[in-house]
Amino acid sequence: AIPSDAYKARVIRESHSYPGLATDILTNKRTGAREIVAVAPRRQDEARLDAAFDIHVSPRHAGAPAEEQVLAPADRAHYLRSEPKARVDDPAAAEVLASMDLAKADRAKVLDTIFEYCSERISYEEGGPSDAAAVLRQGVASPLGRARAMLVLCRGRHIPARLVAGFTLSHTGEARPQVWIEASVGNRWVPYDPENGLAADLPPAYLPVQRDGVHLLAAPEDAECRAEYSLERLPPPIQIGAGPAFVLHEVFDLTRLPPGMRQTLTLILLLPVGALITSL
Repeated sequence: AIPSDAYKARVIRESHSYPGLATDILTNKRTGAREIVAVAPRRQDEARLDAAFDIHVSPRHAGAPAEEQVLAPADRAHYLRSEPKARVDDPAAAEVLASMDLAKADRAKVLDTIFEYCSERISYEEGGPSDAAAVLRQGVASPLGRARAMLVLCRGRHIPARLVAGFTLSHTGEARPQVWIEASVGNRWVPYDPENGLAADLPPAYLPVQRDGVHLLAAPEDAECRAEYSLERLPPPIQIGAGPAFVLHEVFDLTRLPPGMRQTLTLILLLPVGALITSL
């Protein structure tokens, strides 16, 4: 999984290096997330794929928090399902929900109550359980376990929800993905981070990368894979962060476009150059 433009973050540059691999960039139809699919044309002992992204984080990029998305019946069922470590039908989830006074609560109140429970009633424990049922029984969890617990409680109240994995672009050096959830409210995906007590409007530094999952890297079972991530703060390009006044050369700033459209338009703009070289 690779980054796309987010609510307050924009991919302004990216590069990929994959010697010995055939790759393609695809878009997940259900979540809209981008993925690099890499295939080794022949069996080899080791292959390496490097990907680098320059991300500009700024409240200036903010538009609507999320586009409206009416879930199709199949998608709604997908986001209400049980998963191996997030069993919606587990008695522990039913017991916790029964202890909440939610009989006459609307969806917003239900989400607030569930979020408050997961943020305040579940404690962090190093090496704590990541299985939602164990978390709800013991009241302690790893960050992933806390997110799964909120996921299960939302789905138990028939609120579509999904896990999100990404990074917070506020610390440099070696990095590990963080996990939070998104719940469907009023045909919009609203983020909740119960680990850090943040709801509805996450800070600009939150960059979602994978939706509906926690693994950024997927590979065949017989492949041994290792992923490493690092963050580095870069000085912003001069044209970014300049005043709000319109400047003519900004018309040619392709970084304002979505990554997929940016690549397509770049190729189109190269066609006249290619035609000139061919004619010469």
